[in-house]
Amino acid sequence: MVSKALLRLVSAVNRRRMKLLLGIALLAYVASVWGNFVNMRSIQENGELKIESKIEEMVEPLREKIRDLEKSFTQKYPPVKFLSEKDRKRILEGVEVRVARIFNTFGPRMHMNDGRVVSNFILQALQGEPLTVYGSGSQTRAFQYVSDLVNGLVALMNSNVSSPVNLGNPEEHTILEFAQLIKNLVGSGSEIQFLSEAQDDPQKRKPDIKKAKLMLGWEPVVPLEEGLNKAIHYFRKELEYQANNQYIPKPKPARIKKGRTRHS
Repeated sequence: MVSKALLRLVSAVNRRRMKLLLGIALLAYVASVWGNFVNMRSIQENGELKIESKIEEMVEPLREKIRDLEKSFTQKYPPVKFLSEKDRKRILEGVEVRVARIFNTFGPRMHMNDGRVVSNFILQALQGEPLTVYGSGSQTRAFQYVSDLVNGLVALMNSNVSSPVNLGNPEEHTILEFAQLIKNLVGSGSEIQFLSEAQDDPQKRKPDIKKAKLMLGWEPVVPLEEGLNKAIHYFRKELEYQANNQYIPKPKPARIKKGRTRHS
């Protein structure tokens, strides 16, 4: 009887020990899993931080370039021309290309309210409205007639010149002279209205066409007044047609904030 009682006691103690050992083992397992999870999360977070840091390191120079471009785009033409001419060498390697730098061009079938100085002045003069000049009007521009541009493009395409070529009219006029000329050609009684100077408005724009003369045998031949008379005739016909259809176009006003319209 005593031996049986001892056996039961030992058995009970062993069961308690087994349960305790199983409990300890279970706790150890849970602690181990939790530790691995924490370590993995730490590694993941550190990895994500490293990846984010690497991406930031790669993107930052691009941001700098974009900021520089945004600053320079207040003067739109130089960076656009530079990038397009640079990219053609990088992207079109081995492809025969021609690059034309096109300067101010006008003629019939221009959009009547595109905000350009030619269309604005003609439209304002024909409608008897003030011709709006920004600043003193001493800024110079050079305008070529559309047929001259087309002839220049054809000559360039038929040549073997792969470097950029200026196509424009080197004959300069101030904006004020141009406004008075259009007013006289239209026979308009419009006044000339001076508004505050537009930001980043170039004071001088005159193409150097020596290269086009030498390598293409090209230069503009249509006199300014002749081209303007053709453009005025087109605008007048368009106004008559649109008046009959109850639509009167208005010149596009200059934007007053940073990127406002300049004399093109």
